Amino acid sequence: MAAGPLRQFYGSQLDLVAPGPPEAVSEPWARHRTRFLSALADLDDQQWSGTTRCEDWDAIDVLWHLITADQFWTAAISSGAAGNPTMFLADFDPTTTPGAISAAARRDSPSETLAAMEEVDEAFRAAVGSVEGDRWELPAESPIGHVPVRLALAHAFWDSWLHERDILLPLGIEPVVEPDELWNATWYSLVAAAAEGGLIGDDGAVADGPHEPFRVRVSFDEFPTRTLEVAVGAGVSVTEDDGEGEAVGSAVALVEYFTGRTDQPVDGLPDELAAHLDRARQIL
Repeated sequence: MAAGPLRQFYGSQLDLVAPGPPEAVSEPWARHRTRFLSALADLDDQQWSGTTRCEDWDAIDVLWHLITADQFWTAAISSGAAGNPTMFLADFDPTTTPGAISAAARRDSPSETLAAMEEVDEAFRAAVGSVEGDRWELPAESPIGHVPVRLALAHAFWDSWLHERDILLPLGIEPVVEPDELWNATWYSLVAAAAEGGLIGDDGAVADGPHEPFRVRVSFDEFPTRTLEVAVGAGVSVTEDDGEGEAVGSAVALVEYFTGRTDQPVDGLPDELAAHLDRARQIL
């Protein structure tokens, strides 16, 4: 159970700058999905019922979560790109709501589950494929509230990428880690952490802090020549920067720590960012 409630920003509440362009997310997301579905098709019945990294969920449970999530994302992205952002997730609780929704839809058969996943995946891809030009910047709903459509897709990718690992790793199957997929998962983790760790003047923050703005640059083992600049104040900015960043170790470790897959803190993070990450983890 989360120690604190999810902070949601609806309307124009969140001043947010994050990496682009849209195809830098949409293309890796589509590749990930193709690979993930192929891996699922190769699982036997025993593997489908095996333990995953999600407490109390087997692979079928995880897939039903993704099926219902895909239905939401298809509606949210389509509505957002049409200029009508939804508010389905107001008061969303990331520790209880996904399980309750997926449990209501769940079927026990692996074949039924995979067929349902393939069906909603096709609809989701069609929704993403229909977004063009400036419509990627229109507001769409995500669990943290209204963000640009391209950021809603980034959240959907991040969640699905993690659940690929949640299913496969306990089965002894090492998921492929494509550099551009990991890059997206890393910067989106920092976006989510920055928004949830508390903003200056935000009375609805999950925890007390920070007390003054901060700006840090970090680089990771997997991306030694790329730097992410994270700035937190009254708003959030996560951008790729040309300057040198503080080397902080593994990007995979950062994503896994922020999302609660491990309790091992990331060594070398600047103090301000480490504290912010720890505050944000209370929502998960």
